This record gives sequence, structure tokens and C-alpha cells, in this order.
Amino acid sequence: VLGVRHNKDMVRIEVWDNGPGIAADKQQTIFQEFERLEQNREIPGLGLGLAIAERMTGLLGSKISVKSTVGKGTGFMIEVPRVQPSAVNGGSEISTINGKKSDSSSDNFANMSVLVIDNDALMLTAISSQLTEWGCNVYTAKDQASLSKVVKGMQQAPRFIIADYHLDNDANGVDLVKSLLNKENWQSPCVICSADPSEQVRQHTSDGKFLFLRKPVKSLALKRIIRQMIA
Repeated sequence: VLGVRHNKDMVRIEVWDNGPGIAADKQQTIFQEFERLEQNREIPGLGLGLAIAERMTGLLGSKISVKSTVGKGTGFMIEVPRVQPSAVNGGSEISTINGKKSDSSSDNFANMSVLVIDNDALMLTAISSQLTEWGCNVYTAKDQASLSKVVKGMQQAPRFIIADYHLDNDANGVDLVKSLLNKENWQSPCVICSADPSEQVRQHTSDGKFLFLRKPVKSLALKRIIRQMIA
């Protein structure tokens, strides 16, 4: 159940389920990266969803709270402040960074072909939508099989590649992209995205001569690294 509670100064967005619930001593553990409860071990996933969600709400100046009863269900909620309509930017393309105005229209990404690889459908959609908004022609894949089909439909090498590190069936983005580049004889630069900042992941990415970008991916950071790749 998704609901919104209103009060004078805040709006609280709540999501409730009637699942197995979460024990009190585990209600903070679930927000750590790659942590999953025992009753969820048979359900596919990496244990990253809540860690990413908590980071994103932190960036928005809020936090996630949780209420749960074992055997009955769990609720997650965030509070966001109300603002006056006049305080909302009316859809302008100009954003402020460190006190300076930045016009996103100054980036010329129009018609650049981009290949995005991610096994998380939500993340794949989010990154693809942002790139499309910037004018890119986006091709998407979630694994080796879908990648092979996508590549057959591409007329030329992508200008750059964005790939998740942890993929399904113990595959990883570094090895998958390296194999693709060798097979197709492409020279496309690549950025590897991951919520796992471990030395092993970063070293593997560096050994592949790829750039690294930590999830959750921020638009400004993505734009900056794209400029770096296509410079």
C-alpha cells in the first residue's frame, strides 16, 4: 500500500506491506549494502535497494524510517517539507551548483549513441531516461543474451558505454564490456557504475581501463564523466 499523510509543514510518504516483517534488531542492518535477511535469501536480489534508497533520501535532506511487526508486515516512510508554489522552480533548465548557474542546454549530447547495461530494470530505465532527455540515442541490455541482440541492431560502435558492475549469474560489467569491445573491435570508452565501492571492484575497473562511478548515480556526476569520456 502506498499512501501520503499530510500535516501543516510536512508530507509523509509511506509504503506498507503484509510480508514476514523485520525483527527490531535487524531494522538498521537492512540499510547496509549487500545485507539481506535470511527469509529473503531465495528471492533474487543483491541487497542494495534500501542502501541506495537511504542514500538518495539523504541527498534530499530527509531520512527513511521503518516500522515493522514480525509476521504482520513492514512500513517505510519519508517526510518531505511543504513549500509555497512560488518557491518552486518552474521547470527551468538552469540549476545552481556551488553558487554558480549551470545551463544544461550547453551540453551537446544530441544524437550520441550510448549503450547502457544494467540488470536492475528500474536503474536501467532511470539512466536511459536521463540520457534520452539529454538528446542521446540509447540502447539497453540487462545481460549477455540481450546484449548480443542489441549489438546486432546497432549500425556503429556506441560513443560510450555505461555498465553496472554486479550483473546476474555472477557476471560483471567489466568482463562483459571487455569481451564486447574485443569481439566487435570497438574503442568505445566505458564507465562502470556500482554501489559497491570496494577495492576489488575499483581495481578490476581500473585494470580494464574503465572509469568508475558510484551508485546512486547523480545527474551532475554522470554529465561530468560523459564529458571526460568524449573529450
